[in-house]
Amino acid sequence: MSEMGTFSANMQPEQTKVSCVLKMSDGLSSKSLGYLSLLYRPLIKVRPYLLYTVLVSLAELRENYRMEDLLNYTGMNIGLFTQCRKELERFSLMATYANEDETELLMYIIPPKNPRDFLRHDIFGRLFVSEMNSSYVQKIKSLYSLDYSVKDLTNISEKIQTERLDSHWTMEKEMAMQKQKPERLDFSYPFNWQIFFRGADRTLPSRLRTDVNKEKIAMLANIYGIKEEDMRRLASRYTNENKTGFNFDQMENDLKYSRKRNPQLDEVARKSPYQLPPINYYERLQKNGSEAMPDEKDFIRKLCEQFAFSNEVMNTLLDYCLQNCEMKFIPKIIRREANVWARNNISTREQALAFINNQGLFKEINKNSKSKNSQPLKADGSTLPDWYKETASQEQVPASEELVARLKELQAKFKK
Repeated sequence: MSEMGTFSANMQPEQTKVSCVLKMSDGLSSKSLGYLSLLYRPLIKVRPYLLYTVLVSLAELRENYRMEDLLNYTGMNIGLFTQCRKELERFSLMATYANEDETELLMYIIPPKNPRDFLRHDIFGRLFVSEMNSSYVQKIKSLYSLDYSVKDLTNISEKIQTERLDSHWTMEKEMAMQKQKPERLDFSYPFNWQIFFRGADRTLPSRLRTDVNKEKIAMLANIYGIKEEDMRRLASRYTNENKTGFNFDQMENDLKYSRKRNPQLDEVARKSPYQLPPINYYERLQKNGSEAMPDEKDFIRKLCEQFAFSNEVMNTLLDYCLQNCEMKFIPKIIRREANVWARNNISTREQALAFINNQGLFKEINKNSKSKNSQPLKADGSTLPDWYKETASQEQVPASEELVARLKELQAKFKK
């Protein structure tokens, strides 16, 4: 009997009621599906591969499905579906999140790695070489031109010439230009470069150790709460072929799906929680310490890069917005508040709290809605008189039996 005909018999009734949301990080190109077919399929086998392609097709149409729909579309029973889903998760092709009773699932479909990153991956590359014959591996490398090395060629690219500036550049223009340059972000937050570069002379040569690269690396480590040793491994993985630069886009994509925890941050949380890395702080605000969604992590990162708030200011901003949105993460509101804070030059937690207090909005500081001294409001927002509160608080006198009987008679009369 086919899997299609047996899925409902093997599934508990409540499992068919599970609601599922399918999301793709950035969509998938035909090239990415080629990577999936030639690199991943030999390792994950046919059924997980088919599940991935069907889920991609469904995610492109809409996001919301019921589990019974997914089982119908894939032709799998719940056991096989779960088994294949977990195999995709092992190969970082999917990430799944659930609520407490697992009646709601959020499934992120993650694009396959490109051939170079796949073969350089500590586990995927070794599995591929181990399980595939050497002829297939060589064909894959040749197919994607991975044996093609720039070191054997001469760079003939045209370089920009400075003669255009030599004749008319003056000190006044230099001073004016310095005023127009964007301020350099301060990356003085704790990051031990001695640990980061230890034993990395070959994997992270001196030409990679520019201020711009160090600024970006330290910033990402700070936002995500990554240890120096882990950041070194990540940075080494995402250098380009000639080790002249980093692929920060792929590094950021890796970080937002990472589930690695830094136990050293527990001590920071006890002593000064607002100094925590913003993503770690946000996760600690969640019920039962649940993990942040990849798109939430990515949004927080972009916000940190754009506004260059310190950790304590960024965490206060997150605290403020969540408190006022019933602990819901609403990017539009968070970004709007961040713009307001930036325009008001808020750079410390003390300034942020003073600004919030003046606005009279922060529930943790100004509990106006529950204050004993607060007045009830009319529909137009104006305050009701004192007698209204006093009357409303008086003990209510129960109606007499005679009155209740008369009211019932009137109700019966109106119903005729």
